[in-house]
Amino acid sequence: MGGRLSVNMIKAVKFEGQQVKLADGAGLYLLVRKGGKYWRYDYRYFGKRKTLSFGVFPEVPLKQARKDHEKARALLADGTDPTQERKDRKMAKELAQGNAFKSVVDEWKKRRGKDWSAEHRRVIVCRLENDIIPYIGHRPVAEISAPEILAVCRRVEARGAVSSAHRVRAIVGQVLRYGVACGMLPFDPTPGLVGALETHTVKHMDAITEPVEIGELLKALEFCKCSEITRLALRLTPYVFLRPGELRQAEWCEFDLEGRLWRIPAEKMKGRQEHLIPLSRQAMTIIISLRPLTGHRRYLFPANRAEKSLSGGTVRGVLKRAGYGPGIMTAHGFRHMASTRLHDAGVPSYLVERQLAHKDSNVIRDSYNAAEYIDDRTTMMQYWSDCIDAYKTGSTPLKWKEYLDDLKADGNVVPLRRVI
Repeated sequence: MGGRLSVNMIKAVKFEGQQVKLADGAGLYLLVRKGGKYWRYDYRYFGKRKTLSFGVFPEVPLKQARKDHEKARALLADGTDPTQERKDRKMAKELAQGNAFKSVVDEWKKRRGKDWSAEHRRVIVCRLENDIIPYIGHRPVAEISAPEILAVCRRVEARGAVSSAHRVRAIVGQVLRYGVACGMLPFDPTPGLVGALETHTVKHMDAITEPVEIGELLKALEFCKCSEITRLALRLTPYVFLRPGELRQAEWCEFDLEGRLWRIPAEKMKGRQEHLIPLSRQAMTIIISLRPLTGHRRYLFPANRAEKSLSGGTVRGVLKRAGYGPGIMTAHGFRHMASTRLHDAGVPSYLVERQLAHKDSNVIRDSYNAAEYIDDRTTMMQYWSDCIDAYKTGSTPLKWKEYLDDLKADGNVVPLRRVI
C-alpha cells in the first residue's frame, strides 16, 4: 500500500502545544503528542469504532508500522478483531510463561514442600537448581519431551552420579504430574524413560560392622583433631544411630533430661512422624557434658558463628582425617552398624526397625504412635550402648537373650511384647 507519509516528514514534525494527526492511509496515522509520536490505526468492527496502537516512532519505524497495519487489516477482512487477537496473543504468552517448568516448580514446592524436612528440602532444591532448571526451567511444561528430560538426566549420569540421575528423573516427573493435575499438560512423559538410564544398584552406606574394627573406629574418634562440640557429636552418633541430619539439628527444647528421652518432632523426620530416642546412661553423659558449651544456644551442636547447626561437611571431614573417608565409613553408616550388630545379637527386628524409624511394609501396622515398644526400645538402647563400650575395650558383649536374662535376674527388665 502506498502511503502519504515519508520518514523525513515524520522526523520534521514537532509538537507545538497541540496534538497533530498525520494520516498514512486506510486508517493508519501518526499521532504527535507532547510525549512522543505514536502509531495508531482507527477501524470499525461490527459498527463500533476502535483504535489499535502499533508503538512509538522511531522505535517502530514507518516500514514496520505499515507491515503491522497490513496484518491488522487482513485480520479484519477475515472477520477477526485485531485488538482482541492481540489480547488473546498476550494472554497466551503470559499463560505459557506461567506454565514454564520453573514456574510450575515454584508452585509445586509451595504446595508439596510443607511436608518436607529441612534436609529433604535442601536436597530437592539443590538438584533442581544445579541439574534441572538451568536446562529446562524456561520451557513450557506442555512442550517438554522425554528426550529433553533424558538429556538432563544423562548430564548427571555422565559425571558418574547414576543414583542422582534417577532422582532427577523422579523429581521432574513429580513436577510434571503436578502440572497434569492442574491441567497444564496432558500427560507426564517421564515413565517413557524407564530403561533409558544406567541401572542404579542400591547399596548400603559405607559402614564398619565388625566388632574389632568398630572398637578401633570409636577409639580413633576419641582422639581426632576437631572442636569439642564436633567430637561430642561424633561420640553421640553411634549411641543414637539417627540419620546424620536428624542428629546435627538436635535442639535443646526437644530433650527431657529428667525422663532421659529425646522427642524429635515429625517435621524433622524423613518419615514425617514424631520419633522418640530413649537415652542410655552413656548418651546422657555426653549430652550433659554439652550443657556448659551449648546449653544457652538453640542447637546442641551449633556452627561456630551463625545460628545454624553443625554442617554435614564438618562431620565428614573429621571422619576422613581420622582415616575413615568415603568407601570405608560415613556418618550414615552408624545406622547400618547398629542394625547389623543388633540383628546379629538376636534383637527382634521389629524393635531395631522401629528405633531406626523405618517404615513398616505393612501399611496398617505402620500407623503407630511414637511411644510404641518404648519400654523395650529403652532396654535395647541401653544394651546397644553397653555393646559399644565392650567394642571399645576389645571385649565381647553379651548376646541379647543373655543380656535380658541378667536383667531379669535383677528384676529390672520389662518383658518383651509386640504391639500390633
